Amino acid sequence: MDNANKKGNSGFTLAEVLIAISILAIGLIGLLTALTKTVRILGDGNRTAEAAYYASDRLERLSARGCLGATLGSDTLQGIYKLDWTVSGTATSRARDVLLVVQYPMTRGRERADTFEKAMPCN
Repeated sequence: MDNANKKGNSGFTLAEVLIAISILAIGLIGLLTALTKTVRILGDGNRTAEAAYYASDRLERLSARGCLGATLGSDTLQGIYKLDWTVSGTATSRARDVLLVVQYPMTRGRERADTFEKAMPCN
């Protein structure tokens, strides 16, 4: 065995190292893209869940006031959740319908509005 054969068989060539780094970089970019999308989706889901909670809470509060105390109104919670509700029917009717709309921002500057309805029986 001469020195030329030993030297040629040891280690990686520069081309092999560059190819391996390129493949690793492409994989990491894909992973980071998936991670950012996941974080965005989780944030949107969290906001949607909070909006549903605030809507449910407001509908329960309106129901607790009874038919006479339920009136139209609006509120802003945490500076981003805008609640607007209307109450139809009269206090002397059998039931009053409450329509509540919650508006809130999503990622990338989008706005979302969810609508909730509830029939309040009047005694």
